[in-house]
Amino acid sequence: MPKMLQMITAKSSKIELIRTFGGLTLKNIVADHLPSVGNLITKYGQSTVENSLAVLVADLSTSFDGDLNKEAIEEITIEITASKLLRNLSLETVYLCFNELKSADIYGKLSVNKVLKALNKQWEDYSNTVAERNYNEHLATKFNQPRETNNERLKRLSKELRKAQTFLEVQAKKIKIE
Repeated sequence: MPKMLQMITAKSSKIELIRTFGGLTLKNIVADHLPSVGNLITKYGQSTVENSLAVLVADLSTSFDGDLNKEAIEEITIEITASKLLRNLSLETVYLCFNELKSADIYGKLSVNKVLKALNKQWEDYSNTVAERNYNEHLATKFNQPRETNNERLKRLSKELRKAQTFLEVQAKKIKIE
């Protein structure tokens, strides 16, 4: 079971979560290939994942003096698990998004709309980070191909020349026999 899901289901404190996941960045999350909400639902069940997400949303709400009521928390949780895009985020990405919201300039009360907008923005940032990583891996693979030295190239070409000469000699003997 992934660490965040394990800690939430074990009812770890808010402080323990902050100590464990406070240094998360999108690059770390992408590099660690953490399972998505959709994958977690498949493996651990809908209710386990929804309850874990509800804990994260409730924690966010308490940071804004309980602006979100129980129905709003449930709505955000269901929006994440039902959305074709948002269910591709990991619990850690949702946690990171909520931590960023806590320190953002939010005018007025925290609402379902503001949370979903932040999650959609997080999805865009996550997708861009994955694309950047994939591009960098491609470039690293492309340009880090071992280059042959002149000596290695000379040996390779000499070997190819000997093969070609042998082939031509065999072909000439076949022509003489016929």
